[in-house]
Amino acid sequence: MPDDSGPAVLKAPAVLTVDLDALKTNWRDMRDRSSPAECAACVKGDAYGLGLERCALALWEAGCRTFFVATPEEGRKLRAAIAGAVIYVLNGLMPGLARFYATHDLRPALSGMEEIAEWVAAVPGGKAALHMDTGINRLGLMVRDVEAIGCGLRASM
Repeated sequence: MPDDSGPAVLKAPAVLTVDLDALKTNWRDMRDRSSPAECAACVKGDAYGLGLERCALALWEAGCRTFFVATPEEGRKLRAAIAGAVIYVLNGLMPGLARFYATHDLRPALSGMEEIAEWVAAVPGGKAALHMDTGINRLGLMVRDVEAIGCGLRASM
């Protein structure tokens, strides 16, 4: 006899309705509130399970031009849906994938000196973001790394 003593929530089907017009309105509101800074959209994890392509396309229609994804594969998928978007990959530069990023016009969020060195060597002049450690000590560049980068930038100017 099967054990059906699990939580009732596992037995009940759920329906999620995504109001894309509300998504557009909310993004425009955030854009207006953050002006003059640029407002971007984070659509990682398949837009948090809501559908990467449909949510990103709705945001594009609302005026969003910069997106953040978690992985290079999500970036490739988003690039196929929106050719003109600026796409950052939050998980950084995966070792050996710099050419993949460049081919799909993806910008890594660089979180370590090794990533920076690989990116600069593989994609000279390629655009990227710097992921700073804000105190959680999980990911990101440390203050000493930022200082080293700053010294290198000043020396090359």
